[in-house]
Amino acid sequence: HPHGGAHGLADPAARPAPPRVPSPTTSVAPPPHAGVVNTTSWFWVSPGWWHPVSVTAMIPTPRGPLGVTTTATPTTLQFDPGDGSPQVSCRGPGVPYVELMHDVLPKQCTHTWSRPSIVAGGRFASRMAVVWKVSWRATTGASGHLPDITTSIGVPTVVDELHAVARRGAS
Repeated sequence: HPHGGAHGLADPAARPAPPRVPSPTTSVAPPPHAGVVNTTSWFWVSPGWWHPVSVTAMIPTPRGPLGVTTTATPTTLQFDPGDGSPQVSCRGPGVPYVELMHDVLPKQCTHTWSRPSIVAGGRFASRMAVVWKVSWRATTGASGHLPDITTSIGVPTVVDELHAVARRGAS
């Protein structure tokens, strides 16, 4: 059986491991200890953190060393509220919350709490995750994709119920 040099990359064992990707540094507004029923929480990661990560490996071959660069690129931010409602996914890092801009900013990475966390023992087991697309390129020009990587971090969230006080106007 003849074995060509470039065909070695078709063997998954010959491909380099993907780069180490960092866990997300998350931000939530209001903070995770101060959620309120029927209000919207915003979530995002720092735009400065949201960038591709690469690693290059030299693989010895009978024809000499072959360089292979593997790149992981963050694509999707996911928030699992942990309250039984569906996971929220958005492309990109989310929009940092700015109180003065609340009504005009795109609400792409938000979740509105519908019940207090007392039903879950005090806090919801919320999680924030980032999905990374992984690709590789060899010095020969060959390239391909590896399975996505997901990094996540727990964001335990307390959601309280605020009772509005109705004031009867003079009539």
